[in-house]
Amino acid sequence: MNSPVRWQYLPHARVADTGLRQLHAKLPLTAANRELFDPEMFAVFTIVSGPEKQMIGFAPVDYPEPIADVCARLAPRVRLSPAEPYLACAFGARQEIFGQTDDELRALSGHEMRKFVLDRVADWHPRVRRIVETWLPDSPFLVSIRTSVPTGPWEPSRVCLAGDAIHAMSPAAGAGANTAMRDGAALAAALSSGQPAAIGEYEAEMRRYGFDAVRESAATGAEHLGQNPLPEISRIPVS
Repeated sequence: MNSPVRWQYLPHARVADTGLRQLHAKLPLTAANRELFDPEMFAVFTIVSGPEKQMIGFAPVDYPEPIADVCARLAPRVRLSPAEPYLACAFGARQEIFGQTDDELRALSGHEMRKFVLDRVADWHPRVRRIVETWLPDSPFLVSIRTSVPTGPWEPSRVCLAGDAIHAMSPAAGAGANTAMRDGAALAAALSSGQPAAIGEYEAEMRRYGFDAVRESAATGAEHLGQNPLPEISRIPVS
């Protein structure tokens, strides 16, 4: 999203504010907190929708075996920091509903952010309120949701972009990470081919599916979350 390489390489490639804001937090995955979720909710990202297109989402991050054991079994040279299971939670709405600037929201303490969300979900399902009540006090933080604007073609070179550096998108369609991984596989195949035209072919295909995902995310976000319309395509300025 904030790629300095993109800003220098494709200064015309724009990033736009979606008008959406999210407060993210986490809570420990204790035995009591597990009871707040139906069994099937441990395999998906669950969204609860409220009035004025407000939403709150939950994603249990559980580890079926210790991280060190997984590394030893699958990638013995890899060392990852140990982590305890937790529940990720995000409250999202239009910026107008938050009623404060981004700087003002970031200046809030974790307790103040939690209270803000509790006030917004005061008459929602008791389980929703209970989940917010158990937010870890130092975990909440603000995310200003932005999106790339589809960009016209450019001449291939020795500089190549992938993932959020070129086609960052709102999370409304849940496609950002998968699209970035698709980039990685496609770019690796292009580089291993040894063909002079491979990078240009990769970029052309990446623009196609990557910006299709940006448009799908924007359309889904507009329908369900009130996201701003996606601006017109960015084109290389004619000198």
